[in-house]
Formats: sequence, C-alpha cells, structure tokens
Amino acid sequence: MDTLIKRIREQQGLSISKSSKMSQMSYAQWERIETGDVSPTLKSLHKIAKTLSVPVKALLPDTHQRETWIFFALKGGVGKTTLSLICAKILSDMGYDVVYLDNDFSQASATLWFINQIQDRDEGQKIYEQLLEHNIFSLMTGKSTLAQSLLSFSKTPIRLIGSVAEEEDPKKKFQGEPGSDRIQMIRLEPLKCDYLIVDTPGEFTDISNWSLALADKAIIPVDLEMFSLGTLSLVFSKIQKAQQFLNPNLNSIFILPNKMKSQRDNCHFALETLKKNYEEFMVLDDKGHPVTVNDHADISNFSAGTGTLYPSSKNYQLLSNFIQRLI
Repeated sequence: MDTLIKRIREQQGLSISKSSKMSQMSYAQWERIETGDVSPTLKSLHKIAKTLSVPVKALLPDTHQRETWIFFALKGGVGKTTLSLICAKILSDMGYDVVYLDNDFSQASATLWFINQIQDRDEGQKIYEQLLEHNIFSLMTGKSTLAQSLLSFSKTPIRLIGSVAEEEDPKKKFQGEPGSDRIQMIRLEPLKCDYLIVDTPGEFTDISNWSLALADKAIIPVDLEMFSLGTLSLVFSKIQKAQQFLNPNLNSIFILPNKMKSQRDNCHFALETLKKNYEEFMVLDDKGHPVTVNDHADISNFSAGTGTLYPSSKNYQLLSNFIQRLI
C-alpha cells in the first residue's frame, strides 16, 4: 500500500508537503504511511484518497478475484452475525463490491436486519416477495438463478443472498447426496464481487460444511465473557479438517475477540489465556496487543432487527484495523 500511495502521488505531480497540507495531515504522518512505518487508519485512508482523487479501494491491494470470509462458531451469542455485518459495511465503505450471504438458516438474523432497514414501503414489499421466492435455499435446489437470488437495496451498496424459514429442512434435503458439501460452492461459483461475507449457524451441521467449502478465510468471533478453550479447540479442529479434506483454498484462520455482550468491565484473564494459546491466529495492533472489539452497547436491539450497523467510532476503527491486516 505504501509504495502505491507514493506512486499515485508522484503521478499527479504532488509533493508530500502539498499532499499533507491538502489532506490536513502532518508531513510526518503522510511520510510514515508512505514508507510503511505505520499502518494508516481508515480515516487517514479516506483523507489520502480524497486528496489524490481516487477511491479508497484504489489504495488497497487488488484481490483480482472474489475472496470469501466466513464468520464461524459452534454456538450462538458470540457476536458472529453482528461482527460479520459491520465488517461487510467497512469493506463496502472502502469501495469494495460486497455480497453478504446469510447461511444461518435457523435464525436468518442478518436477513431480518436487511429487511427491517428498508424505509420505503413499496421497496420493502418488492424485496420481501423476491426473498420468499428467491433465496439461498431455492438457489441450491435449482429453483432460482444466482441473479434472481441477489437482493439489492436503495440504502446500501451491499447485496444480499438471504435466508427464510423453510418448511423443508435444508440439512435433510441434501443429506447423503453425492457432493452435497460442495453444492453451494458450485451454485455460487459465477458470483462476481470483491468480497463475499458469510454468516454461519451457531452449531456444526451440513450447513457449516457448505460455508467451509466456500471460505478463503475463517474468522472466529470469541466472546471473552463466554470464552471456553475447549469449545475453541473444537472449532479449530472442524476448520482444520475442512482445510485437509474439503477445501484446500481455506488458507487463513483468524480469531476476533470481543466483549460485545459482556456486562463486565474487564475480561483480561480470558484475553491473556487466548493470546497465550492462540496468538498466531490473532491480529495484533502496532503495540502487539490483540485487536479486540470492546463495546457491548453497539448492538442494542440488534436481535429485533432494528439495531444500527454503525458501531462506536472506536470499534469502527478497531474493526477497520482488523480488516486492513486481512486484506
């Protein structure tokens, strides 16, 4: 990223001095970003992009092909859906083309959130009718095409492949079918976007295997108040078996600690234990501390589908730092 910013700046005939003044950044800050001495914050990236008259995406690595991130856990209530939605929003804010897949068939919380954000009645009715007929389950059974299953919204550039409660159990529908673990991957193969963000069920089922077959990166949200080394080791075991037998393209695993549902002021013991046992899978900040989402207040009313996708500025920045290290 550092040499890219320098190259774009020089192509436009701008000096560091002029660029930093235009962006209202200090000379030293701009120079340190260019030399790679520090990682730019998302706020800094927006300033640099505005100064150079390019989208934020132009300052970041080009993935050239779709990358799929799944948010994976073996139980609910660990911030999986909330964090996946916020990460999708941040990637979209960076200028990436993002599609969100709700693979949590039993809850469909993310789908509910998208639907409840629609303010225009006519749009809401149209989207709801489209969702009932065209969703991830109908796509997998061949009743819908990929184009039909992609929902677009007026208030966000993020597209959704949603879930609805089905009379027919998706797990039973494909049980025992040859290649059933990879059927979703095959159906989604033509999908064109920069990032596919996938919410998964809070239990290990065939649906979890569908998500693992899609994944390039697996992100494991860990609620520090509910933290259990035993549960986490089981999660890693499932992912590593998927890497070995199901999806060799699943190349990275990351832990994302959070206190989003904690009522306690600190969970330092859990965080230290987590770092001691799993540091290689954690994203560390410039001071060597694990990037941790802190504020539980960000998700009030989320379960009712009315919560905001806008976390506190601190958590937005923390998750932005997390994402920048992943891309």
